[in-house]
Amino acid sequence: MERKFGSTGVALLAAASFCISAHAFLVSPLRALADERGPNPEVVFSQVHVAYAQESRDRTVHYERRYFSAVVNAGRAYARLRPSDNEYGKLALLTVQIGSALHYDPLTDRAAAPWYVREAALWVSKNSKDIKLVRSANDLVVRVDAMNEDLPALAKYADADAAALIKEHPHETDIRLLQAEADWRAWVLTNDPSWRDLAITRAAKEGVSAEKLPEIIAHKASAEIADLVANSGMSPLAPADEYFGHMNYSMLGIENTERHINEKIDNGEDPASQESLALLVADSICDMQKTYPADTDMTKLLFEGYTLLNRVATPAATTTANKIRTLLTVEYQDAPESTQLLQTTTATTNSP
Repeated sequence: MERKFGSTGVALLAAASFCISAHAFLVSPLRALADERGPNPEVVFSQVHVAYAQESRDRTVHYERRYFSAVVNAGRAYARLRPSDNEYGKLALLTVQIGSALHYDPLTDRAAAPWYVREAALWVSKNSKDIKLVRSANDLVVRVDAMNEDLPALAKYADADAAALIKEHPHETDIRLLQAEADWRAWVLTNDPSWRDLAITRAAKEGVSAEKLPEIIAHKASAEIADLVANSGMSPLAPADEYFGHMNYSMLGIENTERHINEKIDNGEDPASQESLALLVADSICDMQKTYPADTDMTKLLFEGYTLLNRVATPAATTTANKIRTLLTVEYQDAPESTQLLQTTTATTNSP
């Protein structure tokens, strides 16, 4: 998918450019230029109506997930640019209502927006007088928090949430392997073989062999992401000139600054002296991920940010590196960079 200059449609799904060197102002011919900082909330919100019309005609999990993704996309835009608008609250309510109905779980959901689901749920918990809805909001917060605080608990939530969704939609073939997928992803994430055994057992009941299961899971996830992106009404690619994080780095600025820091460390400077700049780079990467989670360079940026922070290796850098690692291995588990991280961790854990 190309990032072209001058496309208004692409510019509505924006990202920008700032750098410490003159080369930062050279714009990649593959990335569009942004008209403003971030997606236009009103334009993104219009896709919610389109998705709702589709979901109303065909009330399957597939179309409910499209609807949820549209709501989350709009919610992200309002959270970033217009958090005081009335639509912000409406979208937060919808996020909790639909997310709870779909038994949302960060490990199996493909909308890649745990941060926004958490923010929306906290808003509902604070502002709603509906006790049942507040309970649902709190449940969503617990699941997202488990990403960084308790991976074994995240695995259990994923298994239970998948089972609940299958039970409520017993005739939908698209989700028949969801619990096996949840269990397989739990094994990959936690390295607990009991989850692998559960996944294989459940897949076998659906006529899927252990050898084929990982391939089917990855293919299914890729197809779901492609479907959500194609029906979002937006390009997933960040434009070349949008600014991210507290230092307003563009994607090119992020890469140039990382290179600058690595060169200093390679030349013998104390890695700890680069902590502040490395943390600012990580802040920009995470800010970009919040707005453009499906950007084709996202996993590479996350991996490079993680690697850089591990080189700096101060307590603050290590804490941030661990958060990026979780983001990469939970939300992008099928990416090569995630596989590399997980395999490295497993090898380290199993070494004598």
